Amino acid sequence: MGVQYIRCLLVSHSHDDHIGGAVAILGEYQDRIGKICFVQDDQFLESSFWLRISELLKSGTLAKDQLTRLEATEKPQLVWSATSPSRRLRTFSPLAAENLLAQAAGRQNPTSAVLFLDVNGHRIVFAADSDVPQWEEIRRRSGQRQACDILAVPHHAGAIRSTEEQLRWLLDEAVAPTVAIVSVGTSNTHGHPRPDVIQAMSVRGIRVL
Repeated sequence: MGVQYIRCLLVSHSHDDHIGGAVAILGEYQDRIGKICFVQDDQFLESSFWLRISELLKSGTLAKDQLTRLEATEKPQLVWSATSPSRRLRTFSPLAAENLLAQAAGRQNPTSAVLFLDVNGHRIVFAADSDVPQWEEIRRRSGQRQACDILAVPHHAGAIRSTEEQLRWLLDEAVAPTVAIVSVGTSNTHGHPRPDVIQAMSVRGIRVL
């Protein structure tokens, strides 16, 4: 049985080596997508993703109100919710100003959208390539550590901080997952995942997949 309807297509980075799948989905299911949520970073307008989006907008296949830019406010932006309030997807970072400052500085990772999916009392955090300063702002704005059932580990468990103290703070004060999922290519040349990141999660009793 094929895909009937895609309620929400999420794209948390726009550089082309990360979004081939999103472009393929747009080509295959362009008339069966409800909403497209994306990060507008400094590479967005040059990406194949935007090229495809603009073509669909010009042809009338997509409507302008189907696009949502993933930026947070002091109150996390609601991206999607079901008829039941127990199911919702929200953007916790970055703020619009944080996104613009990161673009102006030529820093790609801090433009990543940090998304919280809450479903019937369970939470999944999609951390994209977010860095520790983003999590410091999330912690400051929320006033508490964010417990979750599943964390998609930031930056493929790569270098998301400059010191070991920052890594400890991230796991002790910012986000507390039960399970951590590391998305990584086995032949990548970046050294992902970093052994120290995996070790830091493991010693805290976090199950790493």
